[in-house]
Amino acid sequence: MSSAIAITDGALSLEAPERAVQAPKRASHPAEMVLHPNLKAHLIAPGTEAPTFGALVEEMLAEDRRAGYRSADEFRSAVSFFTAAVGGLPVDQLDTPILSAWARWACSRTRADGEKYSPSRILGWRWAARRVVRRVLELGYLTEDPFAHLPRSAWPTKKLRPEFRPHVETLPRLSRLALSESVDAVSRTFYAVLIAAGVRMGEGLGLQFKDWSRSTRPLGTLHVRRTWNSHTKAVGETKTGATRRIPVHPALAGLLEHWAQRGWRRAHGRAPTKTDFLFPSPQRAKRDHRPRSQSYVQARFQRHLALVGLPPMRLHDIRHSFITAAAEVGISEAARLWTHAKSARSSADIYSHPGWDWQCAQMRRMRLPFGRSPEQLELFP
Repeated sequence: MSSAIAITDGALSLEAPERAVQAPKRASHPAEMVLHPNLKAHLIAPGTEAPTFGALVEEMLAEDRRAGYRSADEFRSAVSFFTAAVGGLPVDQLDTPILSAWARWACSRTRADGEKYSPSRILGWRWAARRVVRRVLELGYLTEDPFAHLPRSAWPTKKLRPEFRPHVETLPRLSRLALSESVDAVSRTFYAVLIAAGVRMGEGLGLQFKDWSRSTRPLGTLHVRRTWNSHTKAVGETKTGATRRIPVHPALAGLLEHWAQRGWRRAHGRAPTKTDFLFPSPQRAKRDHRPRSQSYVQARFQRHLALVGLPPMRLHDIRHSFITAAAEVGISEAARLWTHAKSARSSADIYSHPGWDWQCAQMRRMRLPFGRSPEQLELFP
C-alpha cells in the first residue's frame, strides 16, 4: 500500500496510509548478511516497527563521525533535503512514486535569491538519498530498489560550466608554467612532469624517487604505480589499477636531475631517498610521508595561470593537451600506452607489444621547449 503524495505550494507532503492489522511483508535477512552493529536494534522481528528515515540517517551520520570520514559533513548537508521531506516516513513504506514526488520537489527548490539550485547540487541530494536507500535494502526492509524504476528524466542533466570544459593548449604555451620565474621551483617541476609525461594530477603527486629509473636505455623510465588521494589522505592504486611505463623525455630528464641534486635538497635540507615523494607536502611535519594536497596544487595553479598569461583551465587539461600534441606529431598509439592502461576488450591491446626502443623513439618526437639550455636549468635551483 503506497502513501498519498502531494506537492502544494512547493512543499512536499506525504501521508502514510493507515496500518493494516497484519504487519507489512518484509524481506528476511540471510544468515550470512553482516549488519552494522549500530543498526542491530532495528532487526526485523515480529511486532517490531521499522525505523523512520530520520532515525536511520542519524545512525549513519554517527557512524561516519566515529569513522572519521571526511565526507561526513558533505553527506549531512546533502541528505538534509531528503530527510526534510521523508524523515518521518517508516523506511519500509518508501516506493517509486514517493521518490518521484521527492525528485520533482527537489528540482523545483529555489535558493534564497530566487534562483534554482544547480544540477550538480540536486544530483548531490540524489547521491545522499541513494546511499540511505542502499542501507535500507541491506537491512532488508525493502525487497526492491525504488530508484531502479525512476526514469532518468526525473533528474537534471549535469552540465560542465564553460570554464571547466576541456581546454587544450599547445605545449609551447603550457611550458610557460615550467619556465616562468614568477612560479615557484616546486610547482615548475611539477608542471614539467605533467606536460612531458601526461600523467594525471594524483599520479604526479604520488610519484616517489624510486619511480624514476635513470639507468634504463635509451631513455629513463617513469613508473606510474600509484595515485595520491587527498580525501583519504593515502596512496592508492591508479585509476585503472594498472602500472604504466613512460619514457622520460630528455628535456624532462635534465630538469628532474637538477631538481633531485639541487632543488629538492635545498628545499628540505637533505638529499632525497628512494621513498621520498618528488613533491612533498610544504608542511614540515608531513613532508616525509605525504605529498602536496590536490586542493593546494589546484589553488596555486589558477594563480600561476594568471601570472604567465594563460586562460583559466583545469590541471587535467594539461593531460588533454599532451595527448593532443602527441596526435599532432603522429604518435597517438605510443601516447595511449603511456597515458592509459591496456584494455582486455581490445584485440590491438591484447596482441600488440611495442618495444621499449620504439617507445623511446616516439617520445623523442615530442616538442618540449624547456630544459634545453643551462639558463633554463638555472630556473630550477
